[in-house]
Amino acid sequence: MFGFFNKKQPSSPTPPPQPATPPEPPRAIAPNHFDQPQNAFEQHILAFHRRQISIQQFLTSFFNAQVSVLSDHEQFTFDGGQASLVQKPKLFTIKAPHCNFIAIFSHPIRSKPIFAKHPDMRFESQALGGELLLALDPSAGIAINPAWDINVHWEPKQVEAIRRTIRDTQPNA
Repeated sequence: MFGFFNKKQPSSPTPPPQPATPPEPPRAIAPNHFDQPQNAFEQHILAFHRRQISIQQFLTSFFNAQVSVLSDHEQFTFDGGQASLVQKPKLFTIKAPHCNFIAIFSHPIRSKPIFAKHPDMRFESQALGGELLLALDPSAGIAINPAWDINVHWEPKQVEAIRRTIRDTQPNA
């Protein structure tokens, strides 16, 4: 029982646990896979989906991002070669049983699936997200990047709460 062979070998130390990276939340069921972010706002959409940034950080990014909406040609007026939206344009809307969602896109490539299904809605207008949010019909929710597996939907009550926050923090809004 003497000697090296009979001696109990010390067990190797258990490695310390690695910080767990939470798994990515499930993606929405949608025909288009959100792969590479096309701009800074899309990087924030992906980080928000993965719960890597707060809602405040996401909203700040959204308010300052160039986003686009779709409409048909009847929603424009033309003056001297310049096109502008009519006063209360009818924008592409997703109709749900309990409310309607105005479709907003973070990059022109994100609106292409809508063009394919609704060729009459091929006219794209850009605006800052915050300005658009304040100007939209208060009875509608918003859907950022519908038809993509990573998207954001806010019901009308949520949109109104965000508007109130903007108005409370920015007196001129």
